[in-house]
Amino acid sequence: METILVERNDVGVVTMTLNRPTRKNAIDSVMWDELGHTFRDIQCSTSDRVVVITGAADAFCSGQDLAAMSGGVPRHGLQRMLNNAFDATMEQPIEEEGWSQTVNFDTQDTAEAMAACTEKRDPRFQGR
Repeated sequence: METILVERNDVGVVTMTLNRPTRKNAIDSVMWDELGHTFRDIQCSTSDRVVVITGAADAFCSGQDLAAMSGGVPRHGLQRMLNNAFDATMEQPIEEEGWSQTVNFDTQDTAEAMAACTEKRDPRFQGR
């Protein structure tokens, strides 16, 4: 892959590093395609259990690279892709109680963060 580094360890943790540090890891059409491909691979895997997404250098992600994109990503496309990834992940039960709680908590926070962004409000995380 050109814009994403993917590492897997032996306990099922997948680390995806957005790797366009000169553009603060902004998402262009190549990265968009690679994200979709990577999420599909994770969805089909029987050994991947947790996904960690990080950014190269000093930034996580500055968002969509508007200079590089000419309408290539549909509005709210990332939200749909993440929703599909989380829906598929949650379809398969996780046996260990600690893992299940972690995945559910992270999924709830992510869903709330995406809803808050769409509704242009501050997120309301449960318990915090």
